[in-house]
Amino acid sequence: MNKSEAAFFDLDHTIVAESTETVFGKYLLQSKKLRTIVFIRIILSQLQYQFLHKGDYNSLKRHIIRAVFKDAPAEEYAKLYEKCCREKLFPKIYSEAQAAIDYHRLQRRKLFIISAAMNQGVAPFGKHLQCDGYYAAKFETCNGVLTGEIEGTIFHGRAKGDIVQKIAKEFDLDLAQSYAYGNHINDKYMLACTGHPVAVNPEQNLRRLAMKRGWKIERWNHLMGHHAGKSNRL
Repeated sequence: MNKSEAAFFDLDHTIVAESTETVFGKYLLQSKKLRTIVFIRIILSQLQYQFLHKGDYNSLKRHIIRAVFKDAPAEEYAKLYEKCCREKLFPKIYSEAQAAIDYHRLQRRKLFIISAAMNQGVAPFGKHLQCDGYYAAKFETCNGVLTGEIEGTIFHGRAKGDIVQKIAKEFDLDLAQSYAYGNHINDKYMLACTGHPVAVNPEQNLRRLAMKRGWKIERWNHLMGHHAGKSNRL
C-alpha cells in the first residue's frame, strides 16, 4: 500500500501576512485587556531578541505568556482569539497560501499547521482552513484559568523538524513526496524533512540556504481580504 503524502505549513508570515500573537496583543490592548506598559515591555523584549540576540526564544516566549495571560479566564480568551482571527487575521491570509492548501487537498494530501504560536490562536486557522491537524504551544490551565505557563513543547526551530518526523510515523507519511512551507531560517528543520521544501517570502538567511540547497522560493503578496471565508473546498 502506498504511503500518504502531506503538506506542512508554518503560520506567521507564511499562511498569514502577520505575526498572529502581535496582532492579538494589539487586540487585547484595544479591548483594555492588556496594559499599555506591559505591551511596550513585550515589544522591547522581542526587539532585543530579534536584533540584539539577547536570550533564547523559548525563554522569551514563556516570559511573554506569563506577563500577558497569567490568571486570565481560559474560555473568555479563547473566544477573544477566535474573534480576533475572524476580524483581523483571516483577511490577511495570503491568497497564494489558500491556493496551495486547496491544491494539496485536491491531491489528497494531508494538511498540517506547525507553529510556535499558542494553540488558541492556531486552532481557528486549523478549523477555517480545514486542516487535518495543527501543532502549537499549549496554555496550561487550572480550574478554567490560564496559569501563565506553557504546557509541553514550543514548536520552534528543531522542534518543528521533530514533530514532522513524529507526524510522519503516526500517519504513515512519505516525507520524500511531501511538502513544507516556511518563511524563516528557524523553519529550516521542518523544510529539510520533506522532499519538496518551499521558502515563502524568505528572510535573507533562509533565502541564502534555499538557494544553496536548491529549494523552491516563492513570493506571496496577495491577501484574501473579504474573500477569506471562501475557498475551493471539497
